[in-house]
Amino acid sequence: MIDPQSGKDHTIVKALAQLKKELGEGAFRVVDDREASAYAVGVASPKQKGLLAYISAFDKPEGFYFLSLEFPPPPGSERSYAPAGEFEHVNLGRLVRLVRQHLRKEQGPVEERGQAAPKSAPAKPGGNKDR
Repeated sequence: MIDPQSGKDHTIVKALAQLKKELGEGAFRVVDDREASAYAVGVASPKQKGLLAYISAFDKPEGFYFLSLEFPPPPGSERSYAPAGEFEHVNLGRLVRLVRQHLRKEQGPVEERGQAAPKSAPAKPGGNKDR
């Protein structure tokens, strides 16, 4: 878990705290390969390698986030991941629901989105414009 003194923006610290509170201890691990950004973090399934949710608060109004969901790449793929959906503007409650749902999956689209992102190409820029 990232502590409040980590240099991460308070909105990222708040999102991680809410995820831990609602999903429980051990439900995800922080994958902070984006140390350069105080406004972004990854959380991954502790059980399935490659099941990841990327959370960013960069250039978002207070209380809103960008969320990108990733699956492990299909066997034989040259990609490092398979897109599973993008959400451009989600509040904290919806972010928690989407991350919970995603990290419990083995493979397949996030149902709340209503349609799967293509498995062989990245999700379109702009993603889902939820408000």
